[in-house]
Amino acid sequence: MHLASISSLPFTLKVTVDLGLLEIIAKAADTHPGTLSVSEIASKLPTKNTRRAFHC
Repeated sequence: MHLASISSLPFTLKVTVDLGLLEIIAKAADTHPGTLSVSEIASKLPTKNTRRAFHC
């Protein structure tokens, strides 16, 4: 269990950088703190699927 925990942090950081998550959050720095929702972040993540699967 401990070995799995150790390897998860580097993987998480790599995926965060690869997806541009830090840039998405940095661009939202102009907004009031706490107003960027999870769904707004997710909508800005890159995707290869050009069709929308869900309509909210």
